[in-house]
Amino acid sequence: MSRRTDGGGETEAETPESVDRLENANLLESMQIATLFLDRNLALKIFTSAAKDLFHLIESDVGRPITHIRTHLDADTVGKDAERVLRTLSSIERKVESRDNGARYVMRLMPYRTLDDVIAGVVITFVDITKITAAWSWRTTPSPTSRSIAPPPV
Repeated sequence: MSRRTDGGGETEAETPESVDRLENANLLESMQIATLFLDRNLALKIFTSAAKDLFHLIESDVGRPITHIRTHLDADTVGKDAERVLRTLSSIERKVESRDNGARYVMRLMPYRTLDDVIAGVVITFVDITKITAAWSWRTTPSPTSRSIAPPPV
């Protein structure tokens, strides 16, 4: 077992489990994907800082039911979707939009399984697709100044 010293001179033992938890937390934050982990009662267990852009979240919200937390999303189906995921053990994926800034996301809800393959709750991710959808829209929508180019004669 390794030991580390914090800034105050006190030592704290690091177990392999605590190192794994810290590495997982750093990984989640570095991906900048809004992520929520809910337990089997649909109470918030963990969330990434990016999730604060989509939900009114503070640290003391951990332990609160997801249905008690307000969202910035146009369609608030997160609670019902999470219940369905736990009931059916199947994933749900849909596009959602922020009421605040029009940002678009792919919301994905999946059963959260432990290493022992036990369902521990639901994990919800939100991948920002705003730039991709804007680029696709720009590519497929002709501008008023664009001219149609006829194919060359054969």
